[in-house]
Amino acid sequence: MYIGGISRNTAEADLKEAFEKFGKIKDVWIKGHYAFLDYDDGKASKRAIKEMDGQKLQGEKIVVEETSKYMSSNHLEGKSRRGPSPRDKCWNCNKSGHW
Repeated sequence: MYIGGISRNTAEADLKEAFEKFGKIKDVWIKGHYAFLDYDDGKASKRAIKEMDGQKLQGEKIVVEETSKYMSSNHLEGKSRRGPSPRDKCWNCNKSGHW
């Protein structure tokens, strides 16, 4: 699942603490203000989305959505990880070439 709007200070342990009540967490991958979290059980994911979407985590309102299996597994396995490309824009200054 996708978790957006998290604080840059949010750690893996924070996400696990907030989401483990829905089921056994298989993996967590964090990048800036968003994360991907994967459960062992799809039903746990559906419960977490229903109950956590729009809630606050560390003072920030979060968005929790289902992702495609391909998208979440690629991020969690590191297949999509890459450095900045010339097309990318910085989240802070909106200039190209760095993050």
